[in-house]
Amino acid sequence: MTFEMTRRGAIAGLGLVAVTAGLVLNGCASGSFTPAQAAADLSTLATGLSGAWKQINALPNMVVPVAVDTAVTNAFSALSKASSDLASSLTQTSAQSAVLQAEGAVNTIVADLSALPGIPPNIQLIFQAASVLLPVIETAVGFIVPAKAGSMTPEDARMVLLSAKA
Repeated sequence: MTFEMTRRGAIAGLGLVAVTAGLVLNGCASGSFTPAQAAADLSTLATGLSGAWKQINALPNMVVPVAVDTAVTNAFSALSKASSDLASSLTQTSAQSAVLQAEGAVNTIVADLSALPGIPPNIQLIFQAASVLLPVIETAVGFIVPAKAGSMTPEDARMVLLSAKA
């Protein structure tokens, strides 16, 4: 009986190892992605979101509540710092810390701005591009992030974000 339980435990353990290995390999599928590319992508993401913010502020009849304006402004400051920290990080731990800060800032910016009424489709596309590129950045610094299904590739996301530059 003990042998049987041990064998079952070993088989279950092998299944878990296979699933974990699959997630790790899935996250690292590009193979050539580097922390320098992660820093460049984060800069691209920040530039695109900043362009979206400028476009929103230029919309006629758009009234951004003070609380949203304050939260988004603070999130952009945090995103700028995280981008700078990632570009100068020398260890995986410091890179991961910067990306976690960036993730929080990006999530705040996208959630707060996409909740505003009357956001046009071209700005919504920028938010979608940010949500596609953020997991790519997270994977580049060693986080295991499941791939998101969707029609936009990371390359497409980069193009959308760069075109939003104001």
